[in-house]
Amino acid sequence: MERQQSETAAKLKTVYWIWFAQACGPESSVPISLFSHTNDIEMIYSMNRSAYRSLGIHDDTEITALCNKDLSKAKRIFEYCEKRSIGILTLESPLYPHRLRNIQDPPAVLYYRGFLPDFDKRLAIAMVGTRGMTDEGRTTAYRLSFELAVTGTVIVSGMALGIDGIAQKAALDAGGCSVAVLGSAIDHCYPQEHVPLYKRLIEHGGILSEYAPGTETRPWHFPQRNRIISGLCQGTVVAEAGRKSGALITAQYAYLQGRDLFAVPGDPLNPARMGTNDLIKAGAIPVTYTTDILYKYESMHGVCVFPRNIGINSFYYDYDDTLRYGNERVERRREELVQETDPPPLLSTYRMKPPHIPDERPIYFHCDESGEIAAREEPISAWETEGSEIAAHTAVSNTHSKAEQLIDAAVRSAHTAEKPIQNDAPDISSIQGQASSPRTQQTEPSALIVEKENRIQEKELQKQKKQDSLSERQSSLSERQNSLTERQKKILSMIQKNMSFDEMCASGMSAAELMSDLTLLEISGHIESRPGGYLLK
Repeated sequence: MERQQSETAAKLKTVYWIWFAQACGPESSVPISLFSHTNDIEMIYSMNRSAYRSLGIHDDTEITALCNKDLSKAKRIFEYCEKRSIGILTLESPLYPHRLRNIQDPPAVLYYRGFLPDFDKRLAIAMVGTRGMTDEGRTTAYRLSFELAVTGTVIVSGMALGIDGIAQKAALDAGGCSVAVLGSAIDHCYPQEHVPLYKRLIEHGGILSEYAPGTETRPWHFPQRNRIISGLCQGTVVAEAGRKSGALITAQYAYLQGRDLFAVPGDPLNPARMGTNDLIKAGAIPVTYTTDILYKYESMHGVCVFPRNIGINSFYYDYDDTLRYGNERVERRREELVQETDPPPLLSTYRMKPPHIPDERPIYFHCDESGEIAAREEPISAWETEGSEIAAHTAVSNTHSKAEQLIDAAVRSAHTAEKPIQNDAPDISSIQGQASSPRTQQTEPSALIVEKENRIQEKELQKQKKQDSLSERQSSLSERQNSLTERQKKILSMIQKNMSFDEMCASGMSAAELMSDLTLLEISGHIESRPGGYLLK
């Protein structure tokens, strides 16, 4: 009898916690604030508006939600979890990770499936990265995760496409433990391409989510869950990320939570590696081998995390085809990226020592009076530099005056060639023609006038061609807009709002449909792929 009463009381407490989490919402600091003051969930449930205000809750929206004491939704969620074997962790549960409880806004309730390791006693490392991984990023993430899992390290990630998925698969392939923190409801596998990985994690790892069963997936859920990924771990490794990757949000949470931050360096011209390189410049620990991570925690976990088989070969060749999603898109972006480096400006004084003649005196280059680059054995003094600048300016002025003289001579010769040959006696008709002709005929010969008119006509033709091409582009654009489907028009509007790929997927479209439509839009010329996203043309 007493056992049944205690079980009933425990279930009621869990229902109170579910109500509390639903009232406060995710990424809220209210649950930990109220619970640290009262240490009793039943008291929190029984409080009124003035009691909440006395404990520092001043937001009217939050107080209104807490004053709604309806437990029907919380009971339905609890019953659903019992039938589906979904575990529930609350802030007062002994299994709730102590490390996660100490962050600024820990989730009041965590739903889980599968096996949860003891995060407080084991080394846990978050492995995150871009969804559009490259071949090099795939290999690096798999190798690091595989070797860490062999040492007994728990690999935590978000089960997203790309680096997250390959890292968690590597941990399972090594026979280790991996935990996925979902940005969707605990009973909903997102993305759908990872259903096989979702099932493997339930059987041989664990799945966590702060979103109750039946919660609709929203774009902002994924950045919110990133604080849990970093909060569960001692360190976060960013294996590969561009400058707009969501993995950088996890890195920011790790920094704010006081966790260790690692990043894998890469090619500075590769758009998929610019984010990780920026993290290293900002202070992240560079990682090239697994021991770069493990040495950091040697004193904490002892020699048990240092087996002798560190450096084993990568066995990622049998990865699922769904984990390759996005690689073609990154490859296309990398081909489009053209880094143009302008040569350095030519200096008036440049010092160079030939490497093949080490004993010879240095050679100095300078600009002489004629504007040519000349060599000399002694450096140029200040007064010589000033004199050379004056000489160069004078040479330019002289050259300009000579050019004017040549042009005037050419005009006079052309004008003289057009005049008829005169006899000794003056021709009255020619004199009258000269007197009646305007002054422009004397200074501008007919050949120059014709050339000037031709240039004006060419400019008008070019202007007309530009106007015709603009009208054609506008008409073709309207025709292309009419040929689009409703889903493609929706995608264009989301790209115009600078929505990320994850946010587009969270709007209700599957990743495969979205990727096919993006490819069609790019081929048809509506959008242009750039590092980190797409742009409207």
